[in-house]
Amino acid sequence: MVIYVDLAFFINLFIDASLLLITGSLLQRKMSVRRVLTAAAIGSIYAVATLFPGTAFLRGAIVKWLFSVWMVDTAFGMKTWRSFAYRSWVKLMQVVAAFYAVTFTVAGAIYALHNVFAQNGTTLDGLALVGGQVAWWTGMSTVFLVLSIPLALLLVRFIWGYAIRMKRMNGQVVTVHVALFGQHAELQALIDTGNSLKDPITKTPVAVARIFKLKSLLPQILQQAVNDGKDPLTTVYQQAADLGEFASRISIIPYRGIGGNSGYLLAIRPDKGYVIANGEEVSLTPMLFALQADGFSMLDQFDCILPGSIAGLLVEGRESGVHTRSRTSSDEASHSSHSA
Repeated sequence: MVIYVDLAFFINLFIDASLLLITGSLLQRKMSVRRVLTAAAIGSIYAVATLFPGTAFLRGAIVKWLFSVWMVDTAFGMKTWRSFAYRSWVKLMQVVAAFYAVTFTVAGAIYALHNVFAQNGTTLDGLALVGGQVAWWTGMSTVFLVLSIPLALLLVRFIWGYAIRMKRMNGQVVTVHVALFGQHAELQALIDTGNSLKDPITKTPVAVARIFKLKSLLPQILQQAVNDGKDPLTTVYQQAADLGEFASRISIIPYRGIGGNSGYLLAIRPDKGYVIANGEEVSLTPMLFALQADGFSMLDQFDCILPGSIAGLLVEGRESGVHTRSRTSSDEASHSSHSA
């Protein structure tokens, strides 16, 4: 086997610098090209050194970890080696953990890309018995490895960014439009991952809304029950024959709140439920809207709790211009989530 030391050095330099840059980008840390290249050079020199005879001790897990810590500390200018403060070392270990996570993820992405674009063979091709140990000889070329790194980094960056946007979307308040039998209503709806309510039969996600905000969508018999302070679910049981075509839009949803209380909610299936995103409708259908008499917040800043599962539908819309606002701390303390 012939190994070109200069080629090995520059390939490792490119890979290490790329991994450090994507780690810093994901963690939103300040970086300089000089520090990143210096750290990458440390990793490259280490990688080349392990190729020489008599350097088996360098391949130990402890030594690899120490060089990783050195690289991260150098790349991000943390200067932890000069400090014995506990917090400084904790922060350094957190960044090192992120660096390893990025490394493993990118390596997996490269391997997956290799399998996708491989012309022949399977995952297990190339297994051989060498010196009493099983080895896997990959057909991955150096050119493919170098070219696939930017694509793998972009893939990891996209997935990470999407996950972050999903997290930020939770706790936002959006305007939801609901239409049923020609009637229309608007709700200020909170996106809450604490709401995992679903129809037990169809598994359709369920939003929980204040009944007074959707009263105009209900038939006259249920509107009168709401005005009289009666339980609409009881009215449905007692006068189901008077509901007409509205009866086909009703579901009964069992729930259990975070306080341990449980029961059943009357839910309706609207013709449409949507959010306006950048001038276009983002459909929430299919979704049921369970009706609750009580409010969710002492300040009444929202009328509905949307399930967190719909956050993915709104991520792109939020960046494109969906009007949202964050809930206040008092909302966080006082809103009531539901779970199936």
